Amino acid sequence: MTFKERCNLIQQKMDKTDVSNTKDNLSAIVTITGEGGGVIYMAISNKKKMLIFNPETIRKADLQVTMSGETFDSVVEKKLDPMAAFTKGKVKVSGNIIKMFSLTKSLF
Repeated sequence: MTFKERCNLIQQKMDKTDVSNTKDNLSAIVTITGEGGGVIYMAISNKKKMLIFNPETIRKADLQVTMSGETFDSVVEKKLDPMAAFTKGKVKVSGNIIKMFSLTKSLF
């Protein structure tokens, strides 16, 4: 899958996500490695959603997530539970782990 196709998938997920009940602001930098890789900046702030693909400057984020393109595809397509991917070491996370659970609950 190309990075553009991955961006379209995550954009569709984000568009369908209801953040009206989200109490916390959260942001994440997701780095997809390997073929079709790239960087996605995601944020939910004041009940609004934002995605930036391959940002020119990386903003500060609560969370940094790194995974292969294959893992990203499996998580987004609901073939792999995000928490299972994390516990199996397929997803590397630094930053506020609690916010990771909020983000995955919101999107997946």
